Amino acid sequence: SSATVTVPALRSASAGDVALTINAAGTGTIGIGTTSTGAVTITPATTVTGALTTSAGITNTGNFTFASGADRVLSIATDTVARSLTVAAAVNSVGTGGGLILAGGAATAALQTGGNATLNGGASGAGGANGQVLIGASNTLSVTITPATTVTGALTTSGGITNTGDIASSATVTVPALRSASAGD
Repeated sequence: SSATVTVPALRSASAGDVALTINAAGTGTIGIGTTSTGAVTITPATTVTGALTTSAGITNTGNFTFASGADRVLSIATDTVARSLTVAAAVNSVGTGGGLILAGGAATAALQTGGNATLNGGASGAGGANGQVLIGASNTLSVTITPATTVTGALTTSGGITNTGDIASSATVTVPALRSASAGD
């Protein structure tokens, strides 16, 4: 039978390190705050050993930290509809917007290499096209690449290249037209 028990506090013992275990019988669920209109607060550091499923999202005021020891993936589960995963810095309603930084891990030991930051478009299904990596696709200003950069595949531009230094290539550079000016002598 089911019963409602009203208690001001539930604890495993008045002192000492005594675990408190709450279990439902069989496949029954454990409801915490199922009829409450207030928030449920868990104060100490908490470990969830099974999958954590949310229906209203997660609001976090600290950092998300993944345990060490293996690669981690932040992804959307397989779905029958195309879904997007958006990672965005917060909008600032009174000033400059926050930045978004994607960085590989720093090496802390001498002579070790830092981790890469890799952006990949999605792989295609049979007969489809691979996804593209779009940088600055909706920017109204320029995209700046600061360090010396190597392009290993073909570089195609539709708006031309403005250059203030040398362009070096180990391959043949083909241009559709080369002219000294658009008009005049």
